[in-house]
Amino acid sequence: MNINQYLALLFCWLFMLNAKADDANSCQLEQQHVFAQYDINDVTKQGNKTLQQLNLYRLDNQVIHQYEHNNIGLWWTKTSHNRLMLNRFFDHEKRVIEYQADEITGSFDWHTKYQLINEEFLTKMKLVKSTGEACNTEQVLTYQSAETTYQLVWLPNLKLIKSLKVSQAEQIISQWSLVKYSLASDKAKEKFTQLLDYKSTDYADIGDNENDTFYRR
Repeated sequence: MNINQYLALLFCWLFMLNAKADDANSCQLEQQHVFAQYDINDVTKQGNKTLQQLNLYRLDNQVIHQYEHNNIGLWWTKTSHNRLMLNRFFDHEKRVIEYQADEITGSFDWHTKYQLINEEFLTKMKLVKSTGEACNTEQVLTYQSAETTYQLVWLPNLKLIKSLKVSQAEQIISQWSLVKYSLASDKAKEKFTQLLDYKSTDYADIGDNENDTFYRR
């Protein structure tokens, strides 16, 4: 191989590396503006089955979780100080109740809000295989605890669950399926813009609004 052939191959290799890096960067930007919808099938200990649809909206440092056909949703914001703020919104009434960080109970894990699965738990899972490239990369991961088996198909560059099966005693007790999603989503932007028009009240001030029929429910 002469020097010209070597340089040509080197150029092609560097070009491919840059193209992959550009694809990865594009995914990182697009996964920040996402609408995704999930079917969630659960089985209770009594054997009863339930089906819910969960809508996930992401816009930069903001996330919305709202079950389909449900008037109420949760609107999470990650502040510049890595604290979480919560707004609970009511679509029918076009109202928002704002909660400060010290008024929130439960999980404070931003990753769980953003991608619907805990990052620490992800790192414990075993990678079975990986296919695809860039935004289409899929990972199959598993985790086995004493009584429960988890099988996850994960879209790492989009930070999205594609499917999740949770089994106990060889019986599926919960199954998540990604029905549809859109990147750089106008639907996500429209949802957050819509909420800005709602009337908002700080949770601490609800007692001062006792004449408002909305808070009597």
